[in-house]
Amino acid sequence: MRLVDPSLPAPQMPATGEYDQCETIRIMSKKDLAKLRDKASKANKRADKMTTALTNLDTARRLVHRGRHVIYSIDIEAYELDHDVMLEIGWCAYDCRRKVFLDQHYIMSEYRHLVNGKFVDDVKENFNFGTSVWCTQKQALEELRKDLAWSVERDGGYILLGHSLGSDIKFLEKAGFLWPTRTGETCLNMHDCDAVLHQIDTEELYAATIKDLHNPPSLGQTLSNFGIETWHLHNAGNDAHYTMELLWQLVR
Repeated sequence: MRLVDPSLPAPQMPATGEYDQCETIRIMSKKDLAKLRDKASKANKRADKMTTALTNLDTARRLVHRGRHVIYSIDIEAYELDHDVMLEIGWCAYDCRRKVFLDQHYIMSEYRHLVNGKFVDDVKENFNFGTSVWCTQKQALEELRKDLAWSVERDGGYILLGHSLGSDIKFLEKAGFLWPTRTGETCLNMHDCDAVLHQIDTEELYAATIKDLHNPPSLGQTLSNFGIETWHLHNAGNDAHYTMELLWQLVR
């Protein structure tokens, strides 16, 4: 009996479904396969981050337009030669129920002798949206805690906003800030606080709109891209207010 090898069918391209950018990759060795796996892993992580950013953008739209809570845009200015030193803190609160803004700006009196200017402009006395208050860091953080606690009492929680919000959160936690909770107590770790209803990062949201999470622009450049006129950026109170303006541009 004679065995006859059947002819192999012509290779078929796999179905690509919803993917519109496909490429053929030739794998000739284990090293090629390892490189491909690494490349695919990084691409999947980028895709996951983009999906999360777009979801957060949709969530921000709902939270703003639903009109139930207060959104707190927070910004901190540190000493340029020691980033553990808080020179200013500012926040802009938008009450979604009453449709009103409240801007606050505090300058730390214990660091009056420390002045920026070598790498970052010193504009701490150029607050555009109210009157700056000189006080101790402890007093300033207590004012922020009281504002957040009021929102917990009225609404059951609050929404945090910032441009690269994570860095400001870390700064507050390092400073020992106590986040008010729904039970009337406080906690040091913001991620353990049940009163934080959502975190909105305008840096992430803008990066999602331009489909580039790798290197998003600064707050000033982003505002400029939207045609928003700014004065005295790097004042904590001004930056907090302009971040709130940026949010409105992103969710409208």
